[in-house]
Amino acid sequence: MNQTNKADTIAMLRTQHPDWTLAIIGAEVGVTHEYVRQVLSARGLRTKAVRAPFVGSRRPKEKKPPIPTVTWSNSGEIALGKGDIGTITELLVCADLVRMGHDIYRAVNHSSPADLIVFANGRAYRVEVKSAQMKGNCVASGIGAVEKYDILARVLPDGKIFYLPALPICKIKTRSND
Repeated sequence: MNQTNKADTIAMLRTQHPDWTLAIIGAEVGVTHEYVRQVLSARGLRTKAVRAPFVGSRRPKEKKPPIPTVTWSNSGEIALGKGDIGTITELLVCADLVRMGHDIYRAVNHSSPADLIVFANGRAYRVEVKSAQMKGNCVASGIGAVEKYDILARVLPDGKIFYLPALPICKIKTRSND
């Protein structure tokens, strides 16, 4: 087989077997893999083999689709600092608790032992409010100093609120404007 026939055979083998390596093509034709690379480069054909579909015991890494998440990050329109996010979460919890019929008192300064005080069924509960994220099926947030509160309110970026332990039930009461 002359050089022209070998070059044509190399080109034909590459187009028929894109998953073959240069060494396999070279062994088939009887030339080195470097000669195969030079011929393929000169003809503008691929020098790298296309990966064959999975065969054997080693599984390729599967790309998992990204999980859509909502975060407390800035949308680019308004610069939100940590204090802003804290204020938003506290106000969301206040609105939720008032909607449930509880009386709420909010701390004036940030060094208070609790973010909120909620009165339910004749008892005062200290509430710590934390912004949270979903991690898989779990709600993840800091817990703060556990001895400083009775109820932990975790607020997701979409506004959902989780209370730990659950809040005592309070009947909705109507208020008069006396």
